[in-house]
Amino acid sequence: MDILNRFQSGMIILKVLENNHYSVLYFNDGFAAMLGYDREELQTALDEGMDMAELVYPADRKRVAHVFPRVTEAGYEGKAFRMVQKKNNVIWVLGDYKRNELDGEEVLCISYINISQLIGEQIKLEESNNMWMDIANNVPLGMLIFSQEHDKTTTIAVNDSLVDFSNSVGYVLDGVVRDWSKEQLMMLFNQSIYTFCHEDDAYLVRDMLEQSKENPVADCRFRLRGSSDTNNVWIYSQCSSKQVSDGCRNYYVTFQNVTKEVVQEEELRENHEMLLDMSYRDALTGVKNRNSYDQYIAYCKKNRQHHVGIVFADVNGLKEINDTMGHLQGDHMISNFARILIEAFSKEHVFRISGDEFVVVIPNIDKMEFQQRMKIVLNRVFDYDEIASVGYIWKESVSDIKRRASQAEQLMYVEKQRYYEGKRAVKSKHRSKMLEDLMAELEQGRYVMYLQPKSNIQDTNIVGAEALVRKITPQGEVVSPYEFVPIFEQEKLISLIDYFILEEACKFLERLARKGNHQFKISVNMSRVTMAENDYIYKIISICNRYSFSRSQLEFEITESAQTMDNMRMEKDIAELKGLGFGVSLDDVGTEYSSFPMLTLDGIDTVKLDRSFIVKMKNPKVDKLISYIIEMSHDLGLYVIAEGVETDEDRQSLRDKCCDMYQGYLLSRPIPAEEFKERFLNNI
Repeated sequence: MDILNRFQSGMIILKVLENNHYSVLYFNDGFAAMLGYDREELQTALDEGMDMAELVYPADRKRVAHVFPRVTEAGYEGKAFRMVQKKNNVIWVLGDYKRNELDGEEVLCISYINISQLIGEQIKLEESNNMWMDIANNVPLGMLIFSQEHDKTTTIAVNDSLVDFSNSVGYVLDGVVRDWSKEQLMMLFNQSIYTFCHEDDAYLVRDMLEQSKENPVADCRFRLRGSSDTNNVWIYSQCSSKQVSDGCRNYYVTFQNVTKEVVQEEELRENHEMLLDMSYRDALTGVKNRNSYDQYIAYCKKNRQHHVGIVFADVNGLKEINDTMGHLQGDHMISNFARILIEAFSKEHVFRISGDEFVVVIPNIDKMEFQQRMKIVLNRVFDYDEIASVGYIWKESVSDIKRRASQAEQLMYVEKQRYYEGKRAVKSKHRSKMLEDLMAELEQGRYVMYLQPKSNIQDTNIVGAEALVRKITPQGEVVSPYEFVPIFEQEKLISLIDYFILEEACKFLERLARKGNHQFKISVNMSRVTMAENDYIYKIISICNRYSFSRSQLEFEITESAQTMDNMRMEKDIAELKGLGFGVSLDDVGTEYSSFPMLTLDGIDTVKLDRSFIVKMKNPKVDKLISYIIEMSHDLGLYVIAEGVETDEDRQSLRDKCCDMYQGYLLSRPIPAEEFKERFLNNI
């Protein structure tokens, strides 16, 4: 408000609402005074419901209303119209409308100049062509009157105020004292109507003169001739014109020195830009903040980015540092890591989205170059004693940055897990207590492998089993995986369960192999969270190499419960598993839309029809969908196994649809591995 009150003209800022509605944010003392109000008096009237439109002369309200949409489209509009003062006096004003942003919201900044006197003098000129000089001298502003007839310009009058004005602005420009006379000024204007105007701004004056032919008053702001980048004198002009005869038009132009106002306006703009920049910058690191990140996400939804590298990083052990060494040391740690990212990707591509989390989004980068930069980042992270955990991906085309960043985040959590497993003494906000409890319970044998049999659809002969996990409480109660698996997936601890069940399955297959059974197959679930680990293939090989059995007897079921990887990475990993001799099946087909595109990935052997379809198989639409999925899978060269088969009627219906295998309570519910062996494999 202090800055607005420096302006001599009336100033007002309106907040843009929906449907071309507006509310008053600020106005200065000059605006209130122009309308004959005290500032407090006008504010009270507005607070009590007075509409801004009531201040506009009724006949001009429609014309003023048309200004707002044009300003929204073009960013600027000038309009002369009448306003009503407090005592119902009518004045002419020139409104200068500009669209801007303030604190992230769209606003209209409007300046008003009372031009009633100019309009009045114009009327007097129309009454008598013999009073030009006297009328011009009655105008307090510097005034020029000239005519144009058949492209010939003739200066009619300059007033005393314009003489004083020209001498004063010349002195402001270069400190040289001038003593122009009216005759000299008239001669200068006869030589060029743009005599005051900087060469680069002549088009502004020319446009003003043209606009005056269509509007009561036109205006412009230009630099004085001789201005430079370091020393500008700004002049504000208003122009009215009238056709006085065929081919002849008179122009009435006023001049004001508005250098001070322009400087103040520039300061206001710079301050606004500084505040705006501060609202989109992280004060500690100088990178962009969460506001900027959210804005960029919205931008990318409308403007797809190509060849994009995305990084998600989290500073390790920050809470422990803050608690034990103080927040200054924690801030130093954050700044050091931010510097690593800035040096690799530049400040404009790095976002600090929370206290210890950073996202990097860098479009138009070659995959090889991105990987090379990431190698530098990871080396620096290691040099700083693993200052942060980092996950990253590269995509050819991205519109949903948030979703892709989430994939990088899951990879980051895998690295975070490895970090805290290696430093279990460090307290982490992520999952230290849950990790410690899970490790202890695994060591205590609280988690065991259950097996559920599988059979060919034609009979009940057992040909394989699915390995499932159960938790046994100290009281001997069996806990369903639905009570703990989702939590472990959310906390990115599910890989410990996956690797435990894998090893139990390998032990079981080795025992069968020693007895000569090399055909029985076991499938184990492999979460996509686990598959997001960079070295999970190595861990699988390490576990399997400890035991002797045919790898063709082991099948990995990929679940759809955690969307952490892109299909390009998934296809690569599936191909690697197939190359090692393992089978691969896709679990829960049909429960999520994303599972259908995965059917096309090379390396998938089997698809598992989810139980939710089987229980609704009597529904004609579901029955047709099951037939369609089975037929589609066979066309793609895939085997189909149905889970949740509880009645022989269901088995026969699936057999008629050419399903290959089934599992469910018709055969057996999941049972402990030893009980399974005695019940179904007792001949071994």
